[in-house]
Amino acid sequence: MLVHARVNRSQGALLLVDTGAGSTVIRPLLLERLGMSVPANAPRRRVMIPSGLTIEVPSVMLSVQVGDASVENLEVGVFDVAPHAPDLDGFLGADFLQRFKVTFERTARRMTLEPLPR
Repeated sequence: MLVHARVNRSQGALLLVDTGAGSTVIRPLLLERLGMSVPANAPRRRVMIPSGLTIEVPSVMLSVQVGDASVENLEVGVFDVAPHAPDLDGFLGADFLQRFKVTFERTARRMTLEPLPR
């Protein structure tokens, strides 16, 4: 499922919802559109890419919003995970999704995110 997201409250992004991915990952081009770059001393995290390989990628802290659901200070990996899909800005992973009750309505092509009780 593809979703439209807003990153750092300013930049629209098209993300693939990947329930099997532990981490949210965006392509470097989206970071450039935000006017940002990966700092030389950026922390690195291990992510699994669609081919099944696990690689280490730099990460940055961003806010990510899908509909009314928002996560501040999300550690997002930076890597071009889908070079064959130029319109895709990245993957929305479990680090975002696990903060909400997620409901998929396949026939309506809709994903609903509800805050979890605290």
